[in-house]
Formats: sequence, C-alpha cells, structure tokens
Amino acid sequence: METLQEKIARVVAEHVVVVPYDPAWSVLYEQERRHLRECLPQGLIGRIEHFGSTAVPGLAAKPVADMFVEAVSLAAAISA
Repeated sequence: METLQEKIARVVAEHVVVVPYDPAWSVLYEQERRHLRECLPQGLIGRIEHFGSTAVPGLAAKPVADMFVEAVSLAAAISA
C-alpha cells in the first residue's frame, strides 16, 4: 500500500494539463453514456451523469470527462 509520503511525491510529480473548453466533451460523454447502457445488463444502471469541469460549458479543464454511474443496487452490481 502506498504511504502518505509516496502519495504526496506521486501527486506533486504529476503533469497536469488544463485546456480550453471543447464542445466535443459533451458529445464524447453522450457516446460513452449510450455505450454503457448498451453493454451493461438492463436494469442494473440508474443514472449516468457527466460532472466536473468538462461538464461546464466554457470552462477550461483537464481533458478527462468524469462520469457518475449509479447502480440500482450493490448486490446487483456485484453479481453482474
């Protein structure tokens, strides 16, 4: 397991890139949302939300779309 000192060293060394807003982020999110709905068992997933800085039109961000995927139950997710 990573120690606190190792984690701090890793995080400080990370190269972070922030880029201007890209309207394609919402399109990419929608494509991934549809893909997840198609691939995962019906009834397993509740909400799928795009959140974070890439979800805010006009906001510069790290070019990584954050998604929240809600399972209808933990037991169903574990057994899927």
